Amino acid sequence: MLGPQDHDTLRAAGSIFEALPAGRTVELAAPEPPKTPLTVEVEHDHRSQCDCRLTFRTPGRDHELSPAFAMIRAALDDGFASRMHRRLGTELGLAYEQWAMWESYPDAGIFELGAVVSEGKVSTFFQEARDLLKGLIESPPSGPELERIRFRAQFSLETAGETTEGLIAINSTPLLFGEPVYTLDQRLARLNSIEPETFARAAESILSGSCVAYCVGPITDGTKGAILNALAEFN
Repeated sequence: MLGPQDHDTLRAAGSIFEALPAGRTVELAAPEPPKTPLTVEVEHDHRSQCDCRLTFRTPGRDHELSPAFAMIRAALDDGFASRMHRRLGTELGLAYEQWAMWESYPDAGIFELGAVVSEGKVSTFFQEARDLLKGLIESPPSGPELERIRFRAQFSLETAGETTEGLIAINSTPLLFGEPVYTLDQRLARLNSIEPETFARAAESILSGSCVAYCVGPITDGTKGAILNALAEFN
């Protein structure tokens, strides 16, 4: 259906799906954790730069720290004032591109820090990425930084509420997985409730999870060893 439609018309059109048989509830079980705290994977490729990713196993969306994981992502990667962009881009000139993301499911999640760098800066990226997370434990966001993160969180939620994809993610995805459905205001309140000590606790939880480091690009024979040295404390 194209064009503006009223609620009753859309509801009548959607009623045809009521004839479909109900599915069977699937019980989700979290995957087994890796057997080692740190895994390093490297792959030579003829691209001009190295694609680096540092990932950590985390709890899923139903965990009490899930709002804090989302706010940590914003603290690291939400505008040029965020910690990752300020450190890797402005201060070090290290990365052509950098990002942080939290991919979450009901039972488990993956927190990722990534960047595209030259081959000679690969080990520096992994060390700096580790230190960025450690910095959230030692000096969690507070004051103006925390206010900025909360403002950006509100902006992101309001923006999501103005798109079809965002509304589906907010209102329909929880029903698919049997999760609580939170309104935009409730979601914002959960994010705004994250205080500095919760940032620190969530960052510590991320760092305590199993870690996998990936690097694809014009690497040399010593690249894997250099990454292992940069992340030695995870062994």
